[in-house]
Amino acid sequence: MIEYKSMRPLSRLLHRWRTHDVFSGSCTFSTLSPLRNARFPHGVPAFPIPSRFQRQPRPLPAYSDIRPKTGRNVAIFLCLCGAWTIGSLVAINYERFASPVTVSTLHEVRKSSKANALLGDDIQHRSMHPEYKGLYRYDGWFRQPWISGFIQLTKGIIDLSYDVKGSRKTACLTIIDALDAEGRVHFVSSRPDKFSRWEINEWTVTSYATGEIVSLLDEEHPVPVPEE
Repeated sequence: MIEYKSMRPLSRLLHRWRTHDVFSGSCTFSTLSPLRNARFPHGVPAFPIPSRFQRQPRPLPAYSDIRPKTGRNVAIFLCLCGAWTIGSLVAINYERFASPVTVSTLHEVRKSSKANALLGDDIQHRSMHPEYKGLYRYDGWFRQPWISGFIQLTKGIIDLSYDVKGSRKTACLTIIDALDAEGRVHFVSSRPDKFSRWEINEWTVTSYATGEIVSLLDEEHPVPVPEE
């Protein structure tokens, strides 16, 4: 064993640390290192901290308070999707309703002698007719006349249909009361390319009361499609 007196001063100090005998017999190396305090992990403050600034331990919340409300979230998501879909359909339908093609076709139907003989005078959109008493009556925005189909002028395809109403009354065999003359206009037009003229493929008026269909292709009507 190496004698204690023969060691160099630095070696003697290391030897005393290893043997846990520093400055006194009862002082150990582990007592020299500061113990980690759970309340003050960064050291004891030099001045007392008020209790309102100290972090107080809080119990964990119950699972019933923090669990995700999946049913409610799904219901809200579906409501938002439904509102977005309805708004999109109303906006697209308003674009078709305000299109010059729809306005021109209705104007020509009002002037047609066949349509007047079938439905009567004063042919208008069914929901906009003064004599229409249904729930879906035109109010300016939301309950606007519904225009089915599509109008794609850039692709050269137009296919639209909408309900109309006249002033003539016809007797129906299945219903005792007289029914107002209501019908549906169907207009189809196309062109092969943008340098060609529009060709009317179908233009008919169908009566809901009698089921009779009349074609307006035999009459002389201008093509109700704006030329570019």
